[in-house]
Amino acid sequence: GVIKGALILHHRAIPPSLNFSAPNPRVSFDELNLRVQQTLEPLAADEPASVVGVNSFGFGGTNGHVVLDAAPAPRAPRDEAPAKTRYLVPVSARSQDSLRQSAARLRTWLSDDERRLADVAFTLGARATHHDVRLAMPVTSSGDLVEHLAAFLADEPRTGRAFGRRAAARSPKTAFVFSGMGPQWWGMGRELLAEEPVFRAAVERCDAIFQSLAGWSVREQMALDAERSRMDQAEVAQPANFMLQVGLTELWASWGITPDLIVGHSAGEVAATWAAGILELEDAVTVIYHRSRLQQRATDKGRMLAAGLPATRATALLGGFGGRVSVAAYNSPRSVTYTGDVDALQQLATLLADMQVFNRMLDPRVPYHSHHMDPLREELVESLSGLLPQPARVPYYSVVSGDRADGREVDAAYWWANVREPVYFQPAIEKMMSAGVDA
Repeated sequence: GVIKGALILHHRAIPPSLNFSAPNPRVSFDELNLRVQQTLEPLAADEPASVVGVNSFGFGGTNGHVVLDAAPAPRAPRDEAPAKTRYLVPVSARSQDSLRQSAARLRTWLSDDERRLADVAFTLGARATHHDVRLAMPVTSSGDLVEHLAAFLADEPRTGRAFGRRAAARSPKTAFVFSGMGPQWWGMGRELLAEEPVFRAAVERCDAIFQSLAGWSVREQMALDAERSRMDQAEVAQPANFMLQVGLTELWASWGITPDLIVGHSAGEVAATWAAGILELEDAVTVIYHRSRLQQRATDKGRMLAAGLPATRATALLGGFGGRVSVAAYNSPRSVTYTGDVDALQQLATLLADMQVFNRMLDPRVPYHSHHMDPLREELVESLSGLLPQPARVPYYSVVSGDRADGREVDAAYWWANVREPVYFQPAIEKMMSAGVDA
């Protein structure tokens, strides 16, 4: 009855009732202003607000009645979405052959210029059944989608496209890795601030707390043009990275994306401990404020050097430098970062080049995790003496210890170790992988 009613409204015509021959003489159709439909009859053109009632009597005595109104008139098709609007279009099937057939059919179907990308992305993402063999394409226009599909069918690579089989048997485990210093850039976060209210609100909450401590706004610094930007300075870059990561965490949470495990690299531990529930936002902002303002004092006192060495070989080379060079981070089985005095690092770079070992001087102007941090210890520990760390709500892996942490040890002494000691990123990641992390 509901389907029939919807079709009446869609076609604006009433079909005859099945198997009707004569009305029941005991029903006063005229008095009740009723009649049984005997022919196909169009709805009156001057009655655009026609409604259809569907009545159902259940065996248990239930009397249900639904009133259907016509759907609103469709809006005129809009032009293709602006180039900056990107849609994720998924296609899936039970086998690779079936997926290729589905992709081919979709490509052919899209040849109709009337197809709207927003509608296609919504239907395939929210309405279609998602099988195990999957293809996902980030696109900005229908033509872009056709090109992605054609490239997939021709086995040609495309940036951003993902293809594979869904892992079976258990839900995937996702780790969030909060980055340290180095990847910041001028202008980062601007589109998010302009277009994502959840992200913007999170950054503004952080910035309000930061302003109460520092007397100036990181949010305003993030909005400066390239000539006036101070994003290369620790006191700006560290809190800006922190706020970007808090904003992204809140934004992904609003989309249902949350971490099963968490780790942070060096300065990234500040946002990471907040995300894990160890530090409240006020305490986390306090940490990043004091950490960044104090490390600003060490600007240009040394440099950092990346090298393609395993941990044991990297440590063995330190003996000839008299404490002027340290290992700042153990990043992977064959990657470390050195830190220390510029001339000593240049000597080390020459030595590594002679050994035919990859090395590269890095951009940060602060020699993080070196002996140049030692003068900052007393003030940092005193400034963070009021922290109230709590047990982690999400499993947390510390790069100070290289192992899983409870969370309650993340006090002022912990943050001094975070500033001065090497970053044990490799062992922390290995422990997370042994816990079954997929992504």
